[in-house]
Amino acid sequence: MPHCIIEYSNKLENRVSAESLLKAVHQAMLDSNLFDPDDVKVRTLSFENYTVGDTEADFIHITVKLLDGRDDAQKAELSRLVFDSVMQFGLGSLALTVDIVDMKKTTFSKFVG
Repeated sequence: MPHCIIEYSNKLENRVSAESLLKAVHQAMLDSNLFDPDDVKVRTLSFENYTVGDTEADFIHITVKLLDGRDDAQKAELSRLVFDSVMQFGLGSLALTVDIVDMKKTTFSKFVG
């Protein structure tokens, strides 16, 4: 835990690689000092078909799912770190959003085999 899902428009791959986004977000998660490095999971999803408003503008949306228990200040700082890690690429015109989502410890199940 946590799980970071980077969703993005596939046309962005002309300006930044998925691997670069993944590494930057992973480092931001580590920089927060909230997580053990072995627990941070980051993955990307590229979308070919999408709309942003009434256009096909580029987008990046990052969802960070983590077990509940952190306060709003910690989550706000985490969101800022992740946001800034993507802004460093200077991608120009796009919609960039970051959402921190609490998962309840009481309803979360996990198996590692």
